[in-house]
Amino acid sequence: MKNLITLILLLFTSISFSQEITVLYMNSHWNSRNDWKDVDNLKRAKILKVDFDSQKPSIKQAIRSVPAVIVLKDGRPVATWQADLSMKLKVRWEDVQDVIDGKSVPTLRRRASTN
Repeated sequence: MKNLITLILLLFTSISFSQEITVLYMNSHWNSRNDWKDVDNLKRAKILKVDFDSQKPSIKQAIRSVPAVIVLKDGRPVATWQADLSMKLKVRWEDVQDVIDGKSVPTLRRRASTN
């Protein structure tokens, strides 16, 4: 019985923590001087870098400004950061990493705060 409980806990733990986490980084070639260099600091997530101009219109309508960072868990967006009026993304990579690691509760629409 003890082994069965241990096996159930092990399976539950592996299923709970096996969520696929992807970070979608989107920018445009005309805004390359404002690239968010900290995207390369992120760990324990699949990083996808895409060009905004090559996206479908439905995706373009959802993004208000570039660069933008979207954290996806199992293909669903859980947190979003977008550039401010200066066209620069002002978010600490540690804040994005906290969402990846599950240390902070994400909100779907996060605006980058000005420092």
